[in-house]
Amino acid sequence: MDIEVLRRAPLFATLDDEAFRLLTDELTEVDLSRGASVFREGDQGDQLYFIVSGKVKLGRTSPDGRESLLAILGPGELFGEMALFDPSPRTATATAVSETRLAGLKNESLNALLRTRPEVSAQLLQALAAACAAPTIPSRTWCSPTSPAAWPKPCWTWPTDSAARQPTVSW
Repeated sequence: MDIEVLRRAPLFATLDDEAFRLLTDELTEVDLSRGASVFREGDQGDQLYFIVSGKVKLGRTSPDGRESLLAILGPGELFGEMALFDPSPRTATATAVSETRLAGLKNESLNALLRTRPEVSAQLLQALAAACAAPTIPSRTWCSPTSPAAWPKPCWTWPTDSAARQPTVSW
């Protein structure tokens, strides 16, 4: 497993080397074929996933039963991070769109580390605060730039150049 990809993930970039080593010792590898589900909307959340290789799509079911594609994520990105702190039901479905390798970190593994190394919680909170302060959604590949009604708030605006794929944020 490429530990350096994980080291650069924003959630763990602020961890000291020992805390990072303790967390990565707890990671489990998950290999998925194209179309395999990582988890489904409504499943109990219990772990965070890092994409080591491949791609994963995140989607939600709309009230009329159709899938709303939220994002397509690739190597170095993570998803399901709220399950580390709040193991509530998943708010989206995650599906592999290619052969994919993930590294999973369970909620219970993080809790065990925090019991023995409580100072790590301050490091993780710092990373979470930075993530909340920065608009991270535009870094993900959005699939439907022509349907602003489906966009979350704040409103995303797409460049007029059709070759440009990244929206700008209007706060």
